[in-house]
Amino acid sequence: MIKADRQAVDSSHGVESEKVAFDPPGLTGRVPVPNGEMLVVRDVPAAFCSIVAAILGQSPRSRRSIALSGGPTAKKCYEALSAYSVSSCMDWSGVAIFMSDERCVPMDHPDSNSGMVRETLVAKIGKLGAFHPMDCVAGPEAYSSIISGVLPFDLIHLGMGPDGHTASLFPGSPLLDYDPPGHNSSDDHKPSRRLPDENKPSDRPPGISLVALSRDPNHLNPYDRMTLTLPAINASRHAIFTVAGKEKLQAMKRVSAGDGIPALRVHAGIVVWIVDEDAAP
Repeated sequence: MIKADRQAVDSSHGVESEKVAFDPPGLTGRVPVPNGEMLVVRDVPAAFCSIVAAILGQSPRSRRSIALSGGPTAKKCYEALSAYSVSSCMDWSGVAIFMSDERCVPMDHPDSNSGMVRETLVAKIGKLGAFHPMDCVAGPEAYSSIISGVLPFDLIHLGMGPDGHTASLFPGSPLLDYDPPGHNSSDDHKPSRRLPDENKPSDRPPGISLVALSRDPNHLNPYDRMTLTLPAINASRHAIFTVAGKEKLQAMKRVSAGDGIPALRVHAGIVVWIVDEDAAP
């Protein structure tokens, strides 16, 4: 369930902000975090389905766009979402699916994010507006040209690694410098309640890349990668993190403490963390 109240127009940007409260099934706690709100739930995939359906269902736009992620928690979320979509007759015909990041492997490789999304969701939900997998061979400029006329995404789904990375933005990566003014670490990670300007589709400073090649400088995460950069991520209307398992507890403690990890550089219009009880601080 989603509840939304329109607030006053932000005079500095000329766009409206929203106060939104999500009430997914199995909600056991609601805690503010530096860049948004943490919802503690019993079942992360079930809560994810509820929130995605609410966001897409409430959107007044006939054409909607979402960016999806990779990893084991995301896979469980998309398996649940495909089942939810079939049982609820959810209409995907006006939705375009994009990717937040990709490992530079063939799409049929077991570690391909795009391949996982195709297998667990795209192949099972019936008629879809479009699916745009990432392709490292085609390169970041090609993907940037695809998304530049689409932004802002209605929703971007993100995960977080034990090291605090999100998408393929790793600690110490120079890509973290691709952060729009007003959304960087000097702002003490205060959440921006600004929604992207409809008249500026890319909503980014000139000369800043929307998509880039990436590599973990700490050598903790394998493969060369391609990823959306912070300007593309932060242009989204909603950013939904899903985090599950005891192995993510220390990273979530860093989120709650406002530590300078990449995931806290996400400041979309609305940022929600769906976290299970094992990962919740």
